[in-house]
Amino acid sequence: MTAEQARVAEDKVQGATAFTLVDGSEIRVFQARAAFNRVADKQNWKLPVKAAVGLVAGSAPFGLDYLAEFYAKSVEFMTGSKATVWFTDNADRHMPRRKIMHVEAAGYYAAVGA
Repeated sequence: MTAEQARVAEDKVQGATAFTLVDGSEIRVFQARAAFNRVADKQNWKLPVKAAVGLVAGSAPFGLDYLAEFYAKSVEFMTGSKATVWFTDNADRHMPRRKIMHVEAAGYYAAVGA
């Protein structure tokens, strides 16, 4: 396989459907990977996921339920472990409309029994 053939094959994988959300939205591999990369351990993606992501007003145009499902399924797709997603209000009085999204999962090592 040439380098060009490998690039084309990788592009097909990245554009393939990873999963479908409850509302029927098809999420592509590259979208799931991008979401996962926001919450994964930066040193070793196979470790447990424990992240808090700040959300500014308007950053979840489809709603928090959609965002929670999208991140939970993205983590599960990448690691094989079930993720829990919940939201809290930001305690910072300078940004009162900001939410914090929390994402936790056992991680890849736990999912494969390593």
